[in-house]
Amino acid sequence: RDRYAIEQQVGQGGMAVVYRARDLKHDRTVAINVLKPELAQALGPDRFLREIKLTAQLSHPHILPLLDSGEADGMIFYVMPFVEGESLRHRLNRDGKLPLDEALRITREVADGLESAHRRGIVHRDVKPENILIEEGHAVVADFGIARAVAESSEQKLTVTGMAVGTPDYMSPEQMMGGRGATIDARTDVFALGCVLYELLTGKPPNRLTAERAPLPPGVAVPLNRALSLEPEKRFASVADFAAALPRPSVERTAVGYRKFLRAPVLATVAILAAVLAIVPGMSRRKTERGQRELAGATRLADSGRYVEAFEAFTQAEKALPGDSGVARLMPNVVDILTITSEPAGARVSVDRFVDSTGAPPSPHSLGETPVRERRL
Repeated sequence: RDRYAIEQQVGQGGMAVVYRARDLKHDRTVAINVLKPELAQALGPDRFLREIKLTAQLSHPHILPLLDSGEADGMIFYVMPFVEGESLRHRLNRDGKLPLDEALRITREVADGLESAHRRGIVHRDVKPENILIEEGHAVVADFGIARAVAESSEQKLTVTGMAVGTPDYMSPEQMMGGRGATIDARTDVFALGCVLYELLTGKPPNRLTAERAPLPPGVAVPLNRALSLEPEKRFASVADFAAALPRPSVERTAVGYRKFLRAPVLATVAILAAVLAIVPGMSRRKTERGQRELAGATRLADSGRYVEAFEAFTQAEKALPGDSGVARLMPNVVDILTITSEPAGARVSVDRFVDSTGAPPSPHSLGETPVRERRL
């Protein structure tokens, strides 16, 4: 009560009610998720809060971080940043389905976040459009690890309450069976992400009881069908492998679609024009992809304490992705902004860098003379 001021209820899911609130200590808007009373009573707070601490360790541009968790008046809650954008569910409700290139881009961004968590041994277990938020045009995965925390807290008690962990339309067969017969691992999230991509492209999730699928381009259908295999061993071993198998957007694919309508004398002109037009978008696309790789690399390096290398990778990502929300979220983890003054002015200032990955002793780095204003390190 002394920490947060509830403003209004903004949503409700199968496990929790979501409130927009004000974090009084840090003067920021947050989302407080309160577990439903019957679930909270069945679980008990101690083990749930212990399990959810694993989620607090996650740091990635495409993962919505856990800010806080606790118990108050018998209610279990956890706190995450409040995203001003919309969820994929809202987008689908409004537009029905998404353009191919946008659906593929969102899928790759979600896969990037999932892969980061999988490397830490954390499986989401509830990947669905409701848990994928769009912030400044980019996908952010929410409620990461919450389903796992619930499941690990007490599967037997969940059976008593009649509540399932996960959402049936996106649950793999092994998850529906509670892990009996097959392990719940990264391939479980591969299946759910495949269901999400299918819905983004067709407007509805796939029927898991049949192999019938809506017609899709072969470059998408082949990896998607593999991701949706009912047998875990036939799916991609990781979400990274799934994302890598999906096609990249290209000007050439669009040009081919019109080729059959053009006469031969015109084709040469169109081919030349398409090649010229492809140069600038291609350069921009490569720059964006390079920036995303640098951003993911900076996140991994910061997580492992290699801050000098993380800063260098972050700087490259910032140049390639100006104004990117993921870059802005990572910045406090890798960048210090120093302003140093002295009386009188003219004092020489130097800093020692962190010990690098080779173990070599740090060497002083001169910042010049005071006043030093807003120097980034």
